[in-house]
Amino acid sequence: MLACGTGETSITPVVLSSETMTKGTLEKLHFTFADQKNTAVADEDHEYYGAVRDIVLYSRNAPFDADKWYLVGLAKRDDLFAFSIQVTRTLVFCFVGTIAIGLIGIFLVSYRLSKPIHMLSGEVEKAKQMGTLPSLPSTGIREIDQFSGAIERLQQEVADSATRFMQIIKMSSVDLAGYELKEGSDRVYVTDNYFPLMGEENVDIENLTVDKFREIKMEVKKNLIARTMEDGSTIYTMPQEDGKVRYLRSSTTQDGDRLVGLLEDVTVSTLEKKQIERERDSDILTKLYGRQGFRREAEELFAQPEVMKHAALVMIDLDNLKTTNDRFGHNFGDLYIQTAARCFQDNTPESTLCARMGGDEFLILFYGFEDRETIRECLDKLYRAIGEVDFILPDGQNMGLSASGGYAWYPEDTDNLSVLIKYADFAMYQVKRTRKGRLREFDHKAWEQQMSEDQSRIEFHQMLVAHKLTYHYQPIFCACDGEVYGYEALMRVDMPGLRNPELVLQIAREEGLMGEIEKLTMFMASERYVELLEQGAVSPQARLFLNSIANQDMTEEDEREYHERFAAIQDRVVVEITETENLEMDLIRKKSRAKGFRGIFALDDYGSGYNSELNLLTLHPHYVKVDVTIVRDIDVDENKQQIVKNIVEYAHTRDMKIIAEGIETGAELKKLLELNVDLLQGFFLARPGAVPPALSEDARLLLWDQRQSG
Repeated sequence: MLACGTGETSITPVVLSSETMTKGTLEKLHFTFADQKNTAVADEDHEYYGAVRDIVLYSRNAPFDADKWYLVGLAKRDDLFAFSIQVTRTLVFCFVGTIAIGLIGIFLVSYRLSKPIHMLSGEVEKAKQMGTLPSLPSTGIREIDQFSGAIERLQQEVADSATRFMQIIKMSSVDLAGYELKEGSDRVYVTDNYFPLMGEENVDIENLTVDKFREIKMEVKKNLIARTMEDGSTIYTMPQEDGKVRYLRSSTTQDGDRLVGLLEDVTVSTLEKKQIERERDSDILTKLYGRQGFRREAEELFAQPEVMKHAALVMIDLDNLKTTNDRFGHNFGDLYIQTAARCFQDNTPESTLCARMGGDEFLILFYGFEDRETIRECLDKLYRAIGEVDFILPDGQNMGLSASGGYAWYPEDTDNLSVLIKYADFAMYQVKRTRKGRLREFDHKAWEQQMSEDQSRIEFHQMLVAHKLTYHYQPIFCACDGEVYGYEALMRVDMPGLRNPELVLQIAREEGLMGEIEKLTMFMASERYVELLEQGAVSPQARLFLNSIANQDMTEEDEREYHERFAAIQDRVVVEITETENLEMDLIRKKSRAKGFRGIFALDDYGSGYNSELNLLTLHPHYVKVDVTIVRDIDVDENKQQIVKNIVEYAHTRDMKIIAEGIETGAELKKLLELNVDLLQGFFLARPGAVPPALSEDARLLLWDQRQSG
């Protein structure tokens, strides 16, 4: 093709050598080329490839020297790549043909190999349906025949081993049964004696499905008493019609997708073990269960609520054993214990569990009753029998048998054995602390009260060790001007069971630790007061009133330490003596002579105790604190007013000051001011606080009014 071009990337055809390419076709062609070396030409139906060469037709400065001419060689794409396309088709045909021939060969070989294997599997399935061992014929393939021969020999050996094992089992004295469940299978393998061993005779094991097997098994187990052992197996207790008991051990093992279960009759070995355990754990003297034997048997029963039903646990303590031992020797004391043991056995139901826990203590467990009233009748019968026993002493006297007992109910009180023993023991000791020889039922309220007291005692000792005490300070005000005269240190305890200072003193008195409380009060209250002085939270000239236990005193070493630490405030300390204490004047004088103390005393709670006037004469206090019981409602009670009037008159002639404590109303304050008391204390004026508060506004106004009117 001869072509002319004026642009850089396109040309226009002029003359073509191909007769097939008409002018119309030529007009449809579009030429593009980038480097004037190659060009691609396309119409609607074909794609062409070609090569381009420049042609110089005109010399420079000629009329048409601006035109560019090209000689273009063109070929259709299909003609240009005809050879490569043919080669590609040939290769594809060869590849597909090879695969087809290979698949045909594989099919033929597989068929040749699978046919004898299919024949062998058919023989195995036929033998399975007939219940015999399969006989595998020859296939003509050596490897397969060798494999099938090995399988035949192996299955024969397995069958022989199974036969020998079953013969051994049948010849032994052990009843053994089992089953196998396979995941994904609806059938179950069960030995013929499995369900008969569990007491279920009419089960069709030939047509037994997995669901039916589990259903029957669960139904049978409902009537059995089960106990799980440490190795994971389960012991079933089967009551028999003749009154005896059979024991079966059941265990399972998961082997891949197979669950294998084994059931074994262990009646003989279990009874032998129980007999050995009973002999080992029985009490030598009484032949009853010992402590370990009782707990083992009781725990087995407690694991079976359907057997326990209603029950009562009785703790019994023989009352006269120590006296018998002391007077007539331990041999006679042993006879006393044996007599009691026989009485307990002879007068309780046959199934009752009797045990000697040691010394003179016995436990008796009544169980299996439908109601508690029947158990009460048994308890009444037992205690009537105890009262009728004759026990003749060597001197000819009939001492009889006396036993104090307590009992608790199962399951009403608790279904825990250890807790039930504690409850019965608690009820028994309540009898021992009151009137012996009786039987008493466990009382939950008494138990809770005792537990609360025990907890309080534990917290009391924790408080002493850790000094878990704090002190609040309540101001005492002058009646004349309302200024702070002193502060009373009041004990505060913040423990769950020990919030009341009166309870602290009660426990300290019972425990013989009043001296410890005295020391803690003196040191801790003074230490905190010094801190308040340093903070400027209390008046620097005010007195410190410390509650002291009248008949307790610090040691000389404690007195020296107190003086070294608190000499700066010691001359302002007022020791309050509670009037209800029976005063021992030697100790009072000793307190007054302690180093650094000025012997300033206040008689606390005057009018609430005994010998008020006698203590007043004996102590000669600097301050007398009128008790709150007299102050309460004094504004409307003339008798109380007369008492205060008398003590004020007595005190003022002897240079004593009267403190009215517990003032809670303005009317009480007004009346006390009229009665000419010296010092005032109470909630109406100021409550106690870790940092003592100032005088209340209501009290301040009332005092101001009184001064103005006075």
